Amino acid sequence: MAHRSVHSAARRRLRFEPIHAAAGSSFYSKSFDHRRQFEFAWHHHPELELALIVKGRGRRYVGDSIEDFSPGDLTLIGADVPHTWHSDPEDGGVASKVIQFLPTVFASAIAGTPELRTISALLERADRGLRVHGPLREDVERLFVRIVENQDGGWRQVCDLIHLLGALADAGASEVTELSGAAPRRAADERVDRKVDRVFALLHRPPDEIPSQAQAARAVQMSPQAFSRFFRNAVGKTYVECVNEIRVLAACRDLIETDRSIIEIAYAAGFNNLSNFNRRFRAVKGTTPREFRGETRVE
Repeated sequence: MAHRSVHSAARRRLRFEPIHAAAGSSFYSKSFDHRRQFEFAWHHHPELELALIVKGRGRRYVGDSIEDFSPGDLTLIGADVPHTWHSDPEDGGVASKVIQFLPTVFASAIAGTPELRTISALLERADRGLRVHGPLREDVERLFVRIVENQDGGWRQVCDLIHLLGALADAGASEVTELSGAAPRRAADERVDRKVDRVFALLHRPPDEIPSQAQAARAVQMSPQAFSRFFRNAVGKTYVECVNEIRVLAACRDLIETDRSIIEIAYAAGFNNLSNFNRRFRAVKGTTPREFRGETRVE
């Protein structure tokens, strides 16, 4: 499925999102029942964020991580890590639940309670973005929903949040995995932020319309060599790696949901030949397009 670019460049710029917990509450929790879609809104905030997708599908961006999401997707995102979700109206409505809290909320409790120190390590790992998998995700989802729906607050809600974080902290590496290869942060230099914003606008085009690295460099008025260093330092991976991941994700959707031939899917995703598509697909997914279709296709 091609992901269409329908928003202005200004909307794609990284922005600060203020979050206000209710009076008498140490954290913020809410359900969002969006009517049509998640709009691309690249943003950051000092609070950590637990996010649960209740309905809808699309693409999730966390730091240098780009992945598809679907119902049940559960992530923990660190403080000031840039992130967003995007979906198309054609895919149907979307809904989510979020819990957001400052790193200082549990600092004194953790410092004075040895049993809670594993939670401190979890919150540090969240700087890379974390995704929850398997049976643990189902258990945590029940706690998550109870926290969000208990709008009266009080000690039970806080205990549930500690229980949730403790379950994630005790989980195995296969149940809670890191999204980003490095801990991404908002750049201190706003000029760098603006250039990153402009490049993300280019990456958010349909996969077969994403410009080459040389074209992207010209768009931000940089030499190819300077652009390569700039992008890797700012995002944590190369521009070409990001483009390949986006194109492979688009191809995965078509492989699962359509009867189009593999070569048609390759060209639609922006690959210029089948051998290059197969090579890039294996690098990202660890398997061939044909094997992926056979393992994941829903009849």
